[in-house]
Amino acid sequence: MKLGVSAGGAIDENLDTNLPKKPWSAKRVGQAILNYLSKTMVAAIPVMMGAAMFRTIAVIAGPGMLNL
Repeated sequence: MKLGVSAGGAIDENLDTNLPKKPWSAKRVGQAILNYLSKTMVAAIPVMMGAAMFRTIAVIAGPGMLNL
């Protein structure tokens, strides 16, 4: 009550019940596929950056550069 929250009942969290559903079209299917792929690639970026850094260190320390 001190924070301004009333103690009455549950809160309805589903606020999107009134929105009409859009029909699937070729453009919308393509956007959904690209959206899914982009989300998976965002998760893989740190792994690719780490692999690139390891490869860079291996090339620098290899027989062509420092010969370690």
